[in-house]
Amino acid sequence: MDASRFRSTPASSDNRKALIAFAGLFCLLAYWVHFWPNFHWPNESIRLYFVQAFVDHGTPAVDGPLARYGRGNVDLSSFEGHSYMDKAPGLSLVVMPLYWVLTRVFGMSTEFAELPALSHLLLLFGVTLPATLGAYCVYRIVRTDTGDPGLGYFAGLTTGLATPYALYATLFFGHGLAAACAILSVFSLRKNLFLAGAFAGAMVLVDTAACALAVAIGLWAGARTRSLRSMVEFGIGGVPFVAAQLAYNAWLFDDPLKFAYAYKARANFAAIHGQGVLGFDIPAFEALWGLTFGTMRGLFYHSPVLMLAFLGGRRARPLLAISLVHFLWISAFVDWPAGWSYTPRHLVPVVPLLMIAAAYAVADHRFLLRVAPVLTVYSAVLTLAMISTFPYALGTLDDPLRQAALPMMMRGSIAPSALGLTGFTALLAPLVLLAGLVLWLTPWARMAQGSLGLVGIAVLVAIPMTLDSGQLRSRTRSEMLNGYPQHAAATCKAYEDHHWNERNRACYPNGPRRARRPESRQ
Repeated sequence: MDASRFRSTPASSDNRKALIAFAGLFCLLAYWVHFWPNFHWPNESIRLYFVQAFVDHGTPAVDGPLARYGRGNVDLSSFEGHSYMDKAPGLSLVVMPLYWVLTRVFGMSTEFAELPALSHLLLLFGVTLPATLGAYCVYRIVRTDTGDPGLGYFAGLTTGLATPYALYATLFFGHGLAAACAILSVFSLRKNLFLAGAFAGAMVLVDTAACALAVAIGLWAGARTRSLRSMVEFGIGGVPFVAAQLAYNAWLFDDPLKFAYAYKARANFAAIHGQGVLGFDIPAFEALWGLTFGTMRGLFYHSPVLMLAFLGGRRARPLLAISLVHFLWISAFVDWPAGWSYTPRHLVPVVPLLMIAAAYAVADHRFLLRVAPVLTVYSAVLTLAMISTFPYALGTLDDPLRQAALPMMMRGSIAPSALGLTGFTALLAPLVLLAGLVLWLTPWARMAQGSLGLVGIAVLVAIPMTLDSGQLRSRTRSEMLNGYPQHAAATCKAYEDHHWNERNRACYPNGPRRARRPESRQ
């Protein structure tokens, strides 16, 4: 973040430095393996089932994989007696060639117990690698516009380590890839409008909810040049991906204008998407607050470093305007919390844009050099807590960071890793690599200021939290699924009005014991 530290560096040397830095970012994101032997999140597994159904059986219907694994999935669409993936197909289409190579050429098994390695490789290719490239584009944009490589590293690496963008770069959701497409589209605007439109179209093919963001970027393309031709060129670039989505709809539902969301298999999900236009109505204040500063899903609550974007000045205004369009669009979604997940996952595509605006703010207001490190470290620890423990906020947690992620990290309930380590030991490798990057790229003064962010985390952790029965079940279930039954039992026993049932491995409120029913013999 100190321009004088980098300007004397030869271009080739700085390019090598950037390559090493973002290779390190990729390794940090690739380290986490969010797949458990007895558990696979529906949003992710349904995408893999679609890949298997198409590549192995030549059909979009996921009936075969569902029957093979014997596992239910709530993220289904139902049409004429068959089950289909209820997501946009983009991410699954991206990884299909790799799936074919891994299973046909290298003979990787698709048995459920052996799926972690296969699914992780698909994740790295389809999400983590593009997300790393997207973070590099953030670095390039900021470095070019400010002439400060230090600010470029701040923006790019903060995007990839201290925001929800980082979390969804480690999960087989569509949001990480969609966010990478969004920043690639913005990056391409300066040189190739057709390519920028193609990336915007790809973003929508990956995440249908990003359609408003794609339109906003297209309008910005025209405003930058004050040329209708620019908007047309941008739009032509996106046409193949729109055509692919319409063809996919026609293939599944015999109607190019019918999306999978319209055929939700579960009644409660169908009711949500039956309101307005596929679940989108008008923006609500509750949603706007919840998506920005709310403790359940607030973007700036989970990553306060992004608040610097509002001080970005003239250069940041187009990025803020584009982000506002997407904010308003997502706030109009009836189910804006978007299920059991950390952070506002549908807002992830605007995170790189906000981070660029935040870097502009630091460039324009040098006093922020003292504030940015504190907010960055604070945001990075929160992000690490979500990634390194159990990355899904089960149940109706009011403040999943303080009710689940931070307590689990403090206790050592750490998620599976590429090295097979568990507990606090699993944190050693990423922390050593992260420390190396920080020492290499950050001046000592900035590191000293950044350490104040740890004080903020200590204060946050010290604030007492009380869980009700449902929240306690959610927390202990997360610890159980993560492979730490002793931690789950200890959490439950800390509440005098609850008890731990060892047989069911679950936490229950105290109350009158029910008579045990005799087991039926068949």
